[in-house]
Amino acid sequence: MRTQRIVALQVELDVHGERSAERTRTIETKAAYTTTAAAVVVAASLSLLSPAHKDLLAVAPLILSIATIVIATRAIRPLSLGVVSARQLLNKYVDADMHLADLQDNLLEIRAHEIEQRDALNVKRARAMVLGFRLLTGSVVALLLASIVSGVLPTETTRAP
Repeated sequence: MRTQRIVALQVELDVHGERSAERTRTIETKAAYTTTAAAVVVAASLSLLSPAHKDLLAVAPLILSIATIVIATRAIRPLSLGVVSARQLLNKYVDADMHLADLQDNLLEIRAHEIEQRDALNVKRARAMVLGFRLLTGSVVALLLASIVSGVLPTETTRAP
């Protein structure tokens, strides 16, 4: 009976672990996209700061984009879960004087702890990405406004007949 529970728990933890890893990959993909989009806004903002367009309004999208890049870059950085490495696990348990049931319990706890750590980091990264998306949206809107004010984008009143 206990063996069946352990097997069921191992399978369930594997599923939870894979879901958690997938969430990590999704967040990292979104962070990479956000960084790229913000870099495009930075480039466009810098063109508005050129001597031909001396409009300081272009500083707003530049600042928002740089803040977006900083936040997204933090979300991309490698995870540090603070869990036992495979070598440490092997060294600790290969010759351990314990029953198989105790070993299985310890391994389940280690796996559960790893998943909890990854999920906690994913929550922090996801919150950062929400802020990153908001900053990116703000930088795009600010860039459009700066472009209109500087005359780079035509408006109804500036279009030729």
